[in-house]
Amino acid sequence: MPQRQLGRTQVELPILGLGGAGRTPLSSPNQEQAAIEQIQRAFTLGIRYFDTAASYGPSEQYLGKVLPQYRSEIFLASKTAARDYDGAWRSMERSLHRLS
Repeated sequence: MPQRQLGRTQVELPILGLGGAGRTPLSSPNQEQAAIEQIQRAFTLGIRYFDTAASYGPSEQYLGKVLPQYRSEIFLASKTAARDYDGAWRSMERSLHRLS
């Protein structure tokens, strides 16, 4: 799979990634097994960029069940809707807890 540099990070990643939003098992409650299979399959196929957010339903929890063992091999992005320092910090801490 072709790769590109991620911004100015010096990190090379495949051009495709897996997002946690939309009509996929990753953002659907009660779809844990299907979500885990999708995440594992994506990794097997070479996906190394995973995108999520607390607002994407259970995707952070699902990704957190699979990706910690691959943490040194992937790039994981999450977002917050909080626009103040304290709110963003609390949101980040909750996301890190769900993703680990």
